[in-house]
Amino acid sequence: MEDNYLAKWINDEEGHSVDDPILQQIKEVSGQLTTPYFDKEKVFKNIQQKKTRSKRSYINWSVAASLLVIIGLGSLYLLSSRSFETNAMASKNIQLPDRSKVSLQSGSQLKFNSLSWSLDRKVALSGIAYFDVEKGATFTVTTQNGNITVLGTAFSVSSVQDQLLVRCYEGSVSVEKNGKQSIIKPGDRIVIDQKNNRHITKNLDLSFKQSGQDDYYIHKKSLSKITELLQRFYGIKIKSKVTSKKHYTGTIPLYDLEKALNIITNTYQIDYQQEAKNSYIFVGNESTEK
Repeated sequence: MEDNYLAKWINDEEGHSVDDPILQQIKEVSGQLTTPYFDKEKVFKNIQQKKTRSKRSYINWSVAASLLVIIGLGSLYLLSSRSFETNAMASKNIQLPDRSKVSLQSGSQLKFNSLSWSLDRKVALSGIAYFDVEKGATFTVTTQNGNITVLGTAFSVSSVQDQLLVRCYEGSVSVEKNGKQSIIKPGDRIVIDQKNNRHITKNLDLSFKQSGQDDYYIHKKSLSKITELLQRFYGIKIKSKVTSKKHYTGTIPLYDLEKALNIITNTYQIDYQQEAKNSYIFVGNESTEK
């Protein structure tokens, strides 16, 4: 049989006929078959939709992976955060990652991040602390009342209420608040108040015992403000039946309550009474109360 003979016969081409009943049946069945409809536009649309879904899936996975990285880094940063606190009439010695030392005083808090320390030597302080900083990159102490910047030196910082006090023992210290900067040298003390007024005292005793570690220096504070300080440093409650417009400048001890109370009552010419454990009251004479 010549090439394509069967196909020509099935297609009824002239001169091609077969009497075989099986072949005849094949021809009848094949005549009933139809070619399925091929919708090219629909097929192309389906392919494009699959590509879009695949692209979106890739983008979604990329976004998810990025978020996981960000969350992971954020969690690592938070886990690297260090915080130290001291109770009333208690101190704590802290060593920072670069071996700088901090003596955190009564009722104070210090925070820093060990993960970013090599890039940024920065601590946040609320309260009173003495710093002995190793030389190196810039070292910054941030407080609610201003920032202190050094390269490597010994200094103390008190940031309590609305007053910032900094004393320098070695090197030099830069103190900044609201864009205004002051540089102090060994033996200098600077006090900055809420209005950014600055009071600098020079040639102070540089011995550590008298450096302010055990005493808190007060500059022009009212009796009510001093009462708040005593409550914070000693963990006590003080009520007062005394009103006075007098302001006190001087020091009060951080770890000797009786001495602190005596300094204040003698200054204001009043007295104090203990009502219960950790509870006191200021009382005064008639002229003082007026």
